[in-house]
Amino acid sequence: MTPYERKKDFLPFSFALVLGMSFALAPAASAAPLSLDAYLGQVIEGNQGLRAANLSSTAADEKAGEASLAFSPRLEGSATYRYDEQTPFPLGYESMQNWSYQFGLAYQTPIGLKSRAYYKLTTYEARGFTAFINPSGIEPFKYYEGSMNFELALSLWNNLFGRGARAQRNAAEAGTLATKYGESYKAKSLLLASEAGYWKLALARESLKTAKDAVETALKMLNWAKRRSGLQLGDRSDVYQMEAAYQLRLLQLEQSTNEERSAALAFNSTRGSNAEEVKEELVELAPDTLVTLQLPERAQFRDDVKSAEYARDAADANAILGLERNSPTLELTGTLSFWARRRLDEGGSLSGSLAASLTNENPSGSVGLRFEAPFDVFTVLNTRSGLNKDREAADLSYQRKVMDQEKEWVDLAKKFDEAKRRYKLILAIEHIQKEKSEYERDRLNRGRTTSIQVLTFEQDFRTSQLNRIQSQAEILNLVAQMKTFGGSRL
Repeated sequence: MTPYERKKDFLPFSFALVLGMSFALAPAASAAPLSLDAYLGQVIEGNQGLRAANLSSTAADEKAGEASLAFSPRLEGSATYRYDEQTPFPLGYESMQNWSYQFGLAYQTPIGLKSRAYYKLTTYEARGFTAFINPSGIEPFKYYEGSMNFELALSLWNNLFGRGARAQRNAAEAGTLATKYGESYKAKSLLLASEAGYWKLALARESLKTAKDAVETALKMLNWAKRRSGLQLGDRSDVYQMEAAYQLRLLQLEQSTNEERSAALAFNSTRGSNAEEVKEELVELAPDTLVTLQLPERAQFRDDVKSAEYARDAADANAILGLERNSPTLELTGTLSFWARRRLDEGGSLSGSLAASLTNENPSGSVGLRFEAPFDVFTVLNTRSGLNKDREAADLSYQRKVMDQEKEWVDLAKKFDEAKRRYKLILAIEHIQKEKSEYERDRLNRGRTTSIQVLTFEQDFRTSQLNRIQSQAEILNLVAQMKTFGGSRL
């Protein structure tokens, strides 16, 4: 086979090899960087603390309506069996058993009125009654009794017009909402910390790259100084100066490496991973993005302040509840019943008893007052004083929380404006340093300057890049703190 033929046979194989490598490398080359939204989605799914905070906040929100059940109608029902034996003389019986069934509704109004409406049906069956009670002598002696009952109770002292009942409802509701907003603030803080962690890693990677370039430039300058010193064209002090600069850049590189590793660990930990390295590429933050960045929108109150507000309301309601609980009880009660009894030996029946009890055949009723008061007056007075102090303390804590929130926002807003002004200056300096470095390299290509001058200018440019990255990190940290007040992400 001639060389030409071997070459001709080899061409298809080469083409196939190159094509196969292209397909193999295509996914890696086309892999899109991990966006901020995608990363935050991973955090929401993988961060146990964030998931727990979200679940707790949602659970508290769903349980907030539980307090209103105190003023909702309640269904009541019971069934009882009773057996009794005794000496029949003179009016007793040998044994008796009865079956009692009761069902109805109970309702407490927000003004403190308690009401019940229920029906009660009882079947009695006795043996051994004396002739005086059971002259017919029919055994067993059996009868049915049914009654329709209504009960009302109104507080005239403690819980007057439902103060205590409403306080109990308000305390439960406010406590639940305080938990809801407290957990919501925790979840928002974790999510915003994750956003800050994303940009921290992105900037740490850029800082590491810049630090490596700075080390490379410093090494070139050191080698240049050593060559000049070896040729007796420069002073030995230049070598020492370049050596110190080189070691300083190595130190900065070590710091940048540590910061990048720490940021990567935090990045993975936040999304629920124990890996030490972040394999994904991140979206680079364009320098001009922060120039036009505005103050994040804010709500009137941060969620932790809302939590403090509801905690204050809960303390206030608990204080009222305690005062009502330790006040004297004066209750007006009233009952009304319609009942009927039918004996089996007299032709009575269960249906007859039921029908008669729903009429006014045998009405009965009662009206009364019930009074109760704690005897230890001194303990009651001390308890009241303590409850009032709890209310005052909760209100003071809330007022302080509101003041701290406003103070923190004003301070962050000022720092944000100052950081942006510095950032614009740093961007201008970086732009000038870049143009200066490129212009000097062009002069070197035309033989109008020296290599050391180009390296010096490149080093200045690397320093300005590091300053810009630090300024970006400062602004992003401020924005993350301000977003806890409300608003949207970058």
